[in-house]
Amino acid sequence: MAIDPSEIEIPKFRLSLKGYNQREVDQFITKLREGYHEIVHQNNVLTEEISKLTEQIKVYASKKEGLEDALISAQKSAQLISENSQEQAKLIVKDAEIKANRILEEGEKKLQALRNEIASLNEQKRLFLTKLKSLITSHSELLDFYEEVLPQKKAKVKKETFKEDELPFKESVDEQNAESISLENDHDETITFEDD
Repeated sequence: MAIDPSEIEIPKFRLSLKGYNQREVDQFITKLREGYHEIVHQNNVLTEEISKLTEQIKVYASKKEGLEDALISAQKSAQLISENSQEQAKLIVKDAEIKANRILEEGEKKLQALRNEIASLNEQKRLFLTKLKSLITSHSELLDFYEEVLPQKKAKVKKETFKEDELPFKESVDEQNAESISLENDHDETITFEDD
């Protein structure tokens, strides 16, 4: 049970011949009361501080728990973000690989189409050159033929040309003229080639 300093009073001692000096005892008790009063005051102040500190500790403890929860949540979030980032990175890489493969396939198709077109053009060129050579050869042979045959026939016609009244048979002259005309018409002959 706590004692209040006001309860400490200077007691009344009986006087005796061999007892303590009353004045000194009174002074000691006064000092004791003042000291006890100071100790009680300090004890009250310290109790209040302890109470405040206890409240602060509770607040800090709750904040600590909140911070720990927030830290755990942040770590989980960071882990999830990291995992999501890795997944997204994998998806982006996979998508890029698919697009790159598609571009390569399209490029290869275009390259193959160009090769086919070049081969087709080369074949058309070969056919054209073959037809052109054939055409030139046939025209050259035709020219050679006319250079060899025509002068001889013209000479024969000139040698056998008679005046109209001297002709034994008018029919034979008309036949020769018709043959000459048909030879001249041979120059108009053209050769055509169909594409394969």
